[in-house]
Amino acid sequence: MKAETPLPNDWTLSDGHGYILNRDRSHAAASRLNLQYYLWKSALSYNIPPSILRILAPFPLIADVACGTCLWLIDVSHQHPAAHLDVFDLDLRQAPHKIWLFQNIN
Repeated sequence: MKAETPLPNDWTLSDGHGYILNRDRSHAAASRLNLQYYLWKSALSYNIPPSILRILAPFPLIADVACGTCLWLIDVSHQHPAAHLDVFDLDLRQAPHKIWLFQNIN
């Protein structure tokens, strides 16, 4: 009996329009990410959980992995100007150019 080869992941929608959340639709994707950020912030009322904030060092090192549009990190840089903030993502096309970011964001 021959083992079946698993099918590759298919991210297309049933209507044939493709994966709607892709980065190639940069304006729509960035808008969705920014809306998600504001919805979560409105629901939670904080960027960094209070339990972590209590033990945060005076000059914290904070990384944002899969940063998307960098909106969370930009907001955190306002609240914690002494923090060293690092941005990580496979594709930074949706994030602002480095010269537009605050000095504490790398």
